Amino acid sequence: MKNRTQEFKNADFVNFTAGASPVLSFNGADGVVRLPSGRFGLAYDAVAANAAGTLAVSGRFLFAKATGVVLAQGDLIGWDVANRRVTTDLTLGLIGRVTVAALTAQTEVEADLNPVDPGVRTWTNRTGGDVAAGVVVRDGGTFLVVINAVANNATGIARSEGEALITKPTGAGTDYAANIALGWDDANSRVTTSVNLGAIGRVVTVPATADTTVRVRLNPEPRVAQLDLTATAHGVSGNSGTWVIGFTPTTFEFLIFLVGGGLNLTGFTSVRTAGTVTFQATSITGTDRLVGRASEFPRG
Repeated sequence: MKNRTQEFKNADFVNFTAGASPVLSFNGADGVVRLPSGRFGLAYDAVAANAAGTLAVSGRFLFAKATGVVLAQGDLIGWDVANRRVTTDLTLGLIGRVTVAALTAQTEVEADLNPVDPGVRTWTNRTGGDVAAGVVVRDGGTFLVVINAVANNATGIARSEGEALITKPTGAGTDYAANIALGWDDANSRVTTSVNLGAIGRVVTVPATADTTVRVRLNPEPRVAQLDLTATAHGVSGNSGTWVIGFTPTTFEFLIFLVGGGLNLTGFTSVRTAGTVTFQATSITGTDRLVGRASEFPRG
């Protein structure tokens, strides 16, 4: 192991008190402390049992790794307390992101400590059974992709933002176009073109019909169109008109925007189809405005 003084030069530190066991100074394997917040700290100096000390909570460090493990730049790594080295099992706690790829024979890997990744978060498994890596779960209105297997009632790591490979059906019509929103089919554990219950992701890379996965950007915001009944620029003519909005809305609402002249509306209907919303009314009189809002899919 190398001299580690330089590694701590630009680190941020926090104070802590050691427990019943002393903490050795960080050498790549020893001196790693799990904080109550879930973050990890690295001891610059040895700390006696029950004594106060300081821990680095940011910076770039060399961590011990097992031979036979290949790590690519950007990989997220956990910390294996029992074996005092990094692991690809993030259920043991996310300690860093690899900054320099490490080959199978190397015994150390360079990584950023406690990386900030808003797309990765903890998730507690309350499903009643173990959940395997790659499984899609819901947390309220948010879809999560579990990164590593999580036992029932245990807490693990899941991705809620960014890109992920998601299971898809095969066959005709599954070569989804780029940027379209896909929903989630709970019964078959795969994506679907129906987004009535919300979208799990938006297609990043067009898949082939034979592909069993599709790359999506998770939990996208729905496209929304604000429509004005009086806006002739949208093709309104008389008591009917069509708005070209570029997507098939699953939610739609009309609101009366009061400007003082009153509004009389008789026999109003609206039809939602691919890329358009068409309205028709038997009679529309008055100077108030009828505003419509179309959404590509419901928000979570």
